[in-house]
Amino acid sequence: MSDQRVPIWIVLLAGLALIGATLACGQQSGETTTPQVVVATPTTSSAAPPQEEPPVPTSTPVPGGCADGMQFVTDVTVPDGTVFGPNESFVKTWRVRNSGSCNWSGYRLIFDHGEPMGTLEQSIPDLPAGEEIDISVEMTAPGGTGGYRGYWRVESPAGANLGTIFCDIVVADAGSTGGTEEPTEEPTEEATTAPAAGAPAAPSHQRLGGGGDCTVTLAWDDNSDDEDGFRIRHVGVGWLDPVGANVTQATVPLPPCGETYQYRVRAFNGAGDSDPSNTLDVAGVCQSPNLVIVEAHFEPDPVVQGQDFDACFTVRNDGTVASGPFSIVWHFHPNLGLDDCRLQNPGLGPGEESSGRCTRNTAAAAHGYHTDLTVDAGGTVDESDEGDNTLNIPLRVQAQ
Repeated sequence: MSDQRVPIWIVLLAGLALIGATLACGQQSGETTTPQVVVATPTTSSAAPPQEEPPVPTSTPVPGGCADGMQFVTDVTVPDGTVFGPNESFVKTWRVRNSGSCNWSGYRLIFDHGEPMGTLEQSIPDLPAGEEIDISVEMTAPGGTGGYRGYWRVESPAGANLGTIFCDIVVADAGSTGGTEEPTEEPTEEATTAPAAGAPAAPSHQRLGGGGDCTVTLAWDDNSDDEDGFRIRHVGVGWLDPVGANVTQATVPLPPCGETYQYRVRAFNGAGDSDPSNTLDVAGVCQSPNLVIVEAHFEPDPVVQGQDFDACFTVRNDGTVASGPFSIVWHFHPNLGLDDCRLQNPGLGPGEESSGRCTRNTAAAAHGYHTDLTVDAGGTVDESDEGDNTLNIPLRVQAQ
């Protein structure tokens, strides 16, 4: 009899202990040692864990929905400041991490602002929360020399902007030294023989100073004490009038808009000419309008479902001449269910501003949406800078 009763009491006591432990865990959830997946944390893995069934999300939605997030990891190709030739093609690759708790599906990479060197919009492959992915865009360097930077944003299907990444390059003319102090090889039309014994030292650090409407100041460092003067060569055209000894600058012609002149300087005396200075490219100054967006906002902000709101903006002509007529388009995210605002401006003089607004009403869900304001949307104005005509303005909608 006693052998049968002992197991029964043991079972009952064990059951009571288990119930008590369960209640205790429910009251002290902060002390549990079992991890509870609420928001996925970033990992270094670039692939989802093996699944016997079709892939499932790697994060668990939290009450109220998941959270979007994007983190830049590294430049896989084309580090900042990479040098390319004019119109040279390349592929820019970024590595980013889905740092939120939402799995990416239907997310896109969209050009935001700056220099549009590549694809303006492309899809991003599906990516679980916490994972990393390499995003590549085929690009082409601009045709003009100088530094360029373009920004792209990662955007959710609902229009939320998760953050921007950029491509930063330098375009250098392979046919010149880009203004460095290294001597360059002279063309066949100019003597290339070595300086004679006793010839003066070559000038260096050739650079540009101020100028007028049709001229610019060319300056250099005088490295000799025995020159009789300096000769300035307009490459491909010929020699300009010589300038006297101990002179370190001269006025040279400024090219027309869209053209580039090259100049070199030599010192000379009775023994002969020095080596040439570095080659300096001088680009013509274009007298052009430049339309820019000064500011844009919504009234009220945030807007309220089912109530009228105004989209307000101010644009300005930062150029040196009048613009002529141009169009302004404010494009709203498709989920807002709104027609674009389209306005026509008769033209702005140099430095002139113009403000406008349009009224809309949306019943879209309470959320954040992207909108794009574009000046000279039809591309009718030939501007000095075509890369600053669009601005992304977030629109927030709240429930009544």
